[in-house]
Amino acid sequence: MTDAAAGIAEAAPPADASTAATQAPTSGAFSFADYVKTLPDEDQAHVAKKNWKDFPDAIKAHRSAESAIGAKVDLPKAGDEAALKAHLQKLGAPADGKYALTIPDGVTIDEGLRTGFEGIAAQAGLLPQQAQALLNWWNEQAAAAGKGMADASAAEQAAKAKVKTDAMAAYETTLGKDQFEAKLGAAQRAAEFAGFMKFDAILNAIEDTEQSQAFIEGFAKLGDLIGTEDQHVDGHGRGGPPSAPLPLANRLYPNLK
Repeated sequence: MTDAAAGIAEAAPPADASTAATQAPTSGAFSFADYVKTLPDEDQAHVAKKNWKDFPDAIKAHRSAESAIGAKVDLPKAGDEAALKAHLQKLGAPADGKYALTIPDGVTIDEGLRTGFEGIAAQAGLLPQQAQALLNWWNEQAAAAGKGMADASAAEQAAKAKVKTDAMAAYETTLGKDQFEAKLGAAQRAAEFAGFMKFDAILNAIEDTEQSQAFIEGFAKLGDLIGTEDQHVDGHGRGGPPSAPLPLANRLYPNLK
């Protein structure tokens, strides 16, 4: 064999080329570090970043990447409502649009409102936990708003009551306790005579303090005209022992002829 023929024989692949191709290089013949040196700079930087030390490290990383890619979820294209709906149902959105919502104890929910809420939730493709979270938030906001309104109303009523109480106390101080109580007694008699048995309730219902005083003054005058239970007012405005009752017009207006 000539020298040229011998060189050709050494360069030729073995008879079973496929078997030779599957043999992994050994660290002695061709190390991983030597292989990395043959790569472009950006690939060498990637190997260093991943801290791969040998061929098995790169193989494991490649296998993990393939597994992750195989498990990926393709997102629906924009505008494809059917694909979006199917995608959301795969994630857990109910296909029938029904949600097993939990309602807090003591909270009564209108069935029509509940049905409407479920319809909107299904239309938006909400997952069950998302729909429940939204409902919980709504209930909390509604409860807080209701309590705030109740507290504000109670505070307003308390403020009005204090203003009126202070005004009536000042009115009593101005008249003196005895005269104040006398006026109240006379007003009470007039109210009972006129058929208003709940004089105090009527007085409390009047929010304006000036009107309250006018109400007491007016009924007190009527009470003075009517007199006590053991007196009556005759046609000339004189009190005396009970006798045949005069007509109501004459009792209220003694000077009426």
